[in-house]
Amino acid sequence: MASQHELPPRRAGWRGEIGRTSKLALPMVAAYVAELGMWWTDQAIVGRLGADELAAVGLSGGVLFQGMAISMGLLSIVAVLVGNAYGAGRVDGFAQAVRQGMKVATILTVIVMVFAWFVPNLLELADQDPVIVDLAAEYVRAVLFSVAPFLYFTVLRGFMAGISRPLLVMVITVATIPINLGLNVVLVFGAEIPLGQATVTIPAMGVAGAAWGSVLITWLMFAALVADILLRPATRRYYVLSRPFAHNQKEWRAIWRLGLPVGVLTLIEGALFTAVSLFAGLIGIATLAANQVTLNLVGFTAMISVGIGEAAAVRVAQEMGAGRPGDARLAGFVALALGVVVALLFAAPLLFAPDLLAALFLDIDDPANAETLRIVALLAAIAALFLIFDCLQIIGARALRGLQDTVAPAWISFVDYWILAVPLAVLLAFPLGLGGVGLWLGMAAGLALAAVWLCLRFARLSKVPGS
Repeated sequence: MASQHELPPRRAGWRGEIGRTSKLALPMVAAYVAELGMWWTDQAIVGRLGADELAAVGLSGGVLFQGMAISMGLLSIVAVLVGNAYGAGRVDGFAQAVRQGMKVATILTVIVMVFAWFVPNLLELADQDPVIVDLAAEYVRAVLFSVAPFLYFTVLRGFMAGISRPLLVMVITVATIPINLGLNVVLVFGAEIPLGQATVTIPAMGVAGAAWGSVLITWLMFAALVADILLRPATRRYYVLSRPFAHNQKEWRAIWRLGLPVGVLTLIEGALFTAVSLFAGLIGIATLAANQVTLNLVGFTAMISVGIGEAAAVRVAQEMGAGRPGDARLAGFVALALGVVVALLFAAPLLFAPDLLAALFLDIDDPANAETLRIVALLAAIAALFLIFDCLQIIGARALRGLQDTVAPAWISFVDYWILAVPLAVLLAFPLGLGGVGLWLGMAAGLALAAVWLCLRFARLSKVPGS
C-alpha cells in the first residue's frame, strides 16, 4: 500500500480543486499543443519544397493520424486505471496497468503500421494525382517507424498523469520542438557538418527526411521518459517497467473493454471533420481553404480542451479510487468550468479578428485570397459561437471516462454527429444553398447537443446518493 501522504488530498472546495486540476492540466495542455506544433513545423519545412510535397505530407499524414488517434484514445484508459489505483493506494495497480498497456500498444503498433504501409494505395484508389501518391509513399513508409515509440510514450504518459506527475512529459515534448525543427531542416534539405578535420555530408532527403526526423524525435522522447521513470526515485519504486511479459487478465480486459469505445468515439469525431472537409471541397476551392484554416484555428483550442479533459479523467478516477465520489463530481465540474473559460478567451479573437488569425496560414494582402478570407470570417463567427459546446463535449466525454463510462459517450457521439450533424449540414449546405456556412451550422448543432447530453450524463452518474 502507498502511504497516506501520496494520495490526493481531501476535499478543499472549488478553489482547492481548481488548483489541483490546473496543476495537472497545464503540463498536459502544453504537451498536446507542443505535439501539434511539431506537426505544424513538419508541414512548414516540407512546404518549402513545393505545393506537391506539402499536399502529399498533409494528406498522407492526416490519414495516418486517424489510425494513431484511435489507438491513443484506446490507450488513454491506462491513465484512468492508474489514477484509480493511485486514489485507492494500490501501488501494484500502477505496474499492472502499464504492463498490459504496453502489450496492447504493441498489438496496435502492428495494426497501424500495416495500415500506414497501404495509405498510398488508398490514396491511389481515391484517384489522387500519381505525383502525390508517390511522395506520400516516400513519406508515410518511413514515418511508420515512429508508431511504436509514440504509442509506448502514450502509455507511459498515462502513467505519469495518473500519479499526478505530468510535468516531465511537458518538458520532454516542448524541448523536442527545436530539435525537431533542426532535424527537419538538415534531413529535408541536406547539410555539411564539420567534424574535426573532416566534413560530414548529409544528402537532401526531401519528404522522407521529414519522416525520418519524426522517427528520431519520437524514439528520443520515448527514451527520455523511460530513463526518467527508471532513474527517478519517486517513479522507480513502482517497477512499472519490470517484468514486461507478466500478464494480468483483469487489467488486460479492462483496457480493451473501456478503451475500444473510446477508440470508436475518436473515429466518429475524426470522421465528422473529414466529412465536412470533403463536402467543403465539393462547394469550391475557396470554401475548402477557408474550412481548413478555421479547423486549424479551432484545433488549437481543441488541444487545450483535450489537456483539460485528460486531467479531468485522471482527477475523477483518483477520487473515485479514494472512495470520495463527491470530490470526483467536483473535479469533473471544475474541469468543465475551466473549459468554458478557455472557450470564452478564444472566442473573442475568432469573432472580432478572424483576418489576423487567418494570416497565420494565408497571405491576407493577396487579392486572390479575398474570397477565402470572406468565408473564413463567416465560419470563424460560427466557430466562436459553438466553441463553448466543443470544449464541453471534449471535457465531458473524458470526465465520464474517469467514471469508467465509455460506451454511452460513443453512442451519444454517433447519434449527434451522424444522425443529426452530417445530414443537417448537407441539407443546409446544398439544397438550402448556404454553402460552407451551412456545413458549419450543421456541425455546430451536433456538437451542441453532444455537449449538453454528455454534461447531463456526468451530472447524473456522479450524483452522490442522498446529496
